[in-house]
Amino acid sequence: MGLTAVDLAAKAIFLLVAGLVCWALRRAARARPIFVVVVDGGEPRTASGTVTRAFLGEVRAIAALHGVTRGRVVGVEHGLQIRLKFLGLELRQEVRLGGVID
Repeated sequence: MGLTAVDLAAKAIFLLVAGLVCWALRRAARARPIFVVVVDGGEPRTASGTVTRAFLGEVRAIAALHGVTRGRVVGVEHGLQIRLKFLGLELRQEVRLGGVID
């Protein structure tokens, strides 16, 4: 006995719904950004959240020192701490920035 068109449609709908549920659960479990700092033209600006002037000053200094003109620094919730994620910045810069928000 083969599968009918209705059986195939039911299985396809089930797989689609299961995929959407998995996607929604994964998205909900992701760490949400506390702040986002965007570096554009070497100048940092807060895109969302709140950061100190000292933090922006460190980002500016590091960008100037290493010739970084574009990038992002994202602070994400990690338990009771904030973990920094860097997009467009090198590791040496990441280590230096880590001490600013401790």
